[in-house]
Amino acid sequence: MMNEETKTCPACAEQIKRAAKICPRCRQWQRIWSIRSPVIWCSALVAGIVAIGVCLFIFFERIINPGPDFSSFRGQIVVTGSKVRLQQTERDRSAVVVGFVTNQSAFAWKDMEFECRFFDTKGELIDARTHIARMTILGHDETAFRTEIKLIRPLDEYVSHQVVVRSARNAKAFP
Repeated sequence: MMNEETKTCPACAEQIKRAAKICPRCRQWQRIWSIRSPVIWCSALVAGIVAIGVCLFIFFERIINPGPDFSSFRGQIVVTGSKVRLQQTERDRSAVVVGFVTNQSAFAWKDMEFECRFFDTKGELIDARTHIARMTILGHDETAFRTEIKLIRPLDEYVSHQVVVRSARNAKAFP
């Protein structure tokens, strides 16, 4: 006979105390959602193993197959416009170059290396510097860039400039 202080175990059908967490006869947990339930612990363990497996798969896939190489897409990453501001401080001379870069490819690129070339009044190359910009540009997109370059010659020798993208890394590649 069942009273208010007992209940029936769903696993073995024995009468047990209502407050019992484990059936004393069959050792079955009475509440499946208890934090101490082996079902919860096993589910959490399996979910953790699956998550680690997915992360390892993505990690090794990016190492084994980093995606396309930049060299075949060099003509599709174009600096569409740039301006330079020359400045001299007490310590040094520098050029701040700002502009736009356009990605005409379908791939995203990161860590672009800009090469800034400076010319004199005769059109001869007098200085060139590279700068790696920690930025990402998506496929078929445009973004702005800014770079500051230390100069070695007097400012009046720098008449014109040109900026090109020398290299970039696939944004999906591992670090």
